[in-house]
Amino acid sequence: MRTFIDATGEAWTVESTYPPVNWPDPRFDPTPIPGEELLGVKVTPIVGWLTFTSASGSRRRLVPVPGGWVTASDAQLERYCEAAVPLGPQKHC
Repeated sequence: MRTFIDATGEAWTVESTYPPVNWPDPRFDPTPIPGEELLGVKVTPIVGWLTFTSASGSRRRLVPVPGGWVTASDAQLERYCEAAVPLGPQKHC
């Protein structure tokens, strides 16, 4: 996990996520369903992603995880954050 402050003064936390080797679950049917693109569901396996979360609650995801991100400068992390896709608010069960 890393943290950085962007050019506007916003604090961000960055975390990497790597799905298990058997992800997606072999029982998962990758056939697209109507409206799937509206839900933002990805059905193709991916190797991992970075999640950026701001102090104000904004979230972004960058796929795949860039090599060397753990030792990247704050300026480089900010560029990765700018390139990341915005996500909706985090849901709590």
